[in-house]
Amino acid sequence: AINGEFDDCQRLVKEAFAQQEKFKNQTLCSANSINIGRLLPQATYYAWSSQQYFSKYGMHTSFVIPTGNLGNAFACFVAKEMGFPIEKIVFATNANRTIPDFLETGSWQPRPTEPTLASAMDVGNPSNMERFFYSFNSHKSLINTLRAVSVTDEQIAEQIRREFKDNQILCCPHTATALYVYRKLSAAEKRRTHWCVVSTAHPAKFENIVEPIIGEEITVPEKLAELLELDSSFVSI
Repeated sequence: AINGEFDDCQRLVKEAFAQQEKFKNQTLCSANSINIGRLLPQATYYAWSSQQYFSKYGMHTSFVIPTGNLGNAFACFVAKEMGFPIEKIVFATNANRTIPDFLETGSWQPRPTEPTLASAMDVGNPSNMERFFYSFNSHKSLINTLRAVSVTDEQIAEQIRREFKDNQILCCPHTATALYVYRKLSAAEKRRTHWCVVSTAHPAKFENIVEPIIGEEITVPEKLAELLELDSSFVSI
């Protein structure tokens, strides 16, 4: 356990990888999307779902993806570059605006993390942006291709409430960011393009946030309940 933010954890991992001499008798591995071996399998569900959609409707599909460190988003980009029938990719971010500000201004400026309801997306310096930089000939071409929308905590909470009340959809804060972005698309854009909203977590993982918003208790899936009952152990550094 680290007394810090996601960016602090990521920085420590990168520093460890950069100091190979200190760890020459050990094999280091990252479990997050710093490791391309974690990221590439994520591309498979974008490949599969877009192909399934194309087989049924004869249309490319576009994705709205909740994102913080851009791992899931880059996996979708990989599937698109491999030739799968994916049209547009839109990033839904929380109040940490590093990505949308870059796409609006062309200036990449990492910043301290701001805590939000969508905590898994609280990233001020998304490491997978490096992969996007290397995938485009210029920042201009990258900016012209990608799109990101920032969603506030107030908008996230209201989207959770509205989806549950109006559509009987129970969503986590991260999924709510993507649903907010999708709902705000113009009618013309929805007609021209077929969209898929990516749901990245079960709402029961965030019951302390979701339950007060909807005013009801969330039923925890059996397998998740079993995991939550297990003992946890950690070392603070």
